[in-house]
Amino acid sequence: MHATEKIDAGLTRWHTRWLHAKTSVLLVSALYLAAVLFVGVIPSLAGSMDAPIAKGGKLYLQLESKLVEQAEAHGWYTAPERIIQNSVFMKTNRTYILKKGQLEKLDSAPLFQDGRPYLPVRDTFSAFGGTLDWDSESQQAVIYLGGNEIRLSEESAEVSINGEKATLLSGLPTITADTKMYIDAQAFSALLGLHFYWRPAHNILLISSSIDHNFGPLTIQAVDERLSPYSKGTEIVPGL
Repeated sequence: MHATEKIDAGLTRWHTRWLHAKTSVLLVSALYLAAVLFVGVIPSLAGSMDAPIAKGGKLYLQLESKLVEQAEAHGWYTAPERIIQNSVFMKTNRTYILKKGQLEKLDSAPLFQDGRPYLPVRDTFSAFGGTLDWDSESQQAVIYLGGNEIRLSEESAEVSINGEKATLLSGLPTITADTKMYIDAQAFSALLGLHFYWRPAHNILLISSSIDHNFGPLTIQAVDERLSPYSKGTEIVPGL
């Protein structure tokens, strides 16, 4: 076989292989871009358009920015920082909460019981702007919030709102731990007309006025970092 024929045969083989591989290459590229957008494989590449990066990197960042804009415009994606600034995040057994981007300390931490998160009544209602009294005669916690009076009884699913009796969501009663009253997190959210999201795998719960905060891995990562016991401004880092 002449050299020309060998070269031609080699090129033909490579072309055939490319035709077989092209679909896979395009699919992998699409999956990679999706991973960058939704999972943060290389978040924002160099982190800033001002960074001294190659032209190809700048083009990539521009493409990523356009994809994010389109995804947000269609309601497919919400930037983690936007979710954090409009929500309250908590973790069970953590006395710090992340409220609209700011850390606040609770006297009592949320609990995890019977497969559900429970919130300390006094601390949580206070964090949302309410005030709380104890009616010793009726043995009820009395919360004043947004012009409403809410009454909760110990170990009961009954609630009184401005004198009208109702039942807490799902019929789950309040619980008592260390002499403090706790309320199911979803029932608490419903009382305030808010939306509740719970990610047990990451021990993160979110309470928000928005119904579309189905938060993803980038938001979880950001919240984990801010609620970490090693986060600056929360607790002293233990000595090694």
